[in-house]
Amino acid sequence: VTEVREMMDGAAKKISLGEVLETLRVLYGVAKDPEEKKLFDWHLANLEYANAGCLSNLSAAYWDQDDPYEMGGDHCFLAGGNWRLINALAEGLPIMYGKSVDTIKYGDGGVEVISGSQIFQADMIL
Repeated sequence: VTEVREMMDGAAKKISLGEVLETLRVLYGVAKDPEEKKLFDWHLANLEYANAGCLSNLSAAYWDQDDPYEMGGDHCFLAGGNWRLINALAEGLPIMYGKSVDTIKYGDGGVEVISGSQIFQADMIL
């Protein structure tokens, strides 16, 4: 895909990763056998999982832009899903829903968030 992207130059922005992979699959004649197709489809599904999106929605030009920053080591799933970690980290923290942030002001004393006529002050925000 990287070689195709380089050959296409700016045109790669207009084509999806899925289109490139399917074109390469047909061009090289791979995954014709049912077992090969099953393995190929597994790799496609793994790419969608890793990129949190359908291959048809991923840009051939930018889908791997974060590769230089990839974290090494083992990967794992959290039993019960990622919400368990998020809920544990957020326990006891004020979380505001349905608020539109108008301004964020950073200073030595922390941060100030302005939402309409309300002002929220904190050490940090996310």
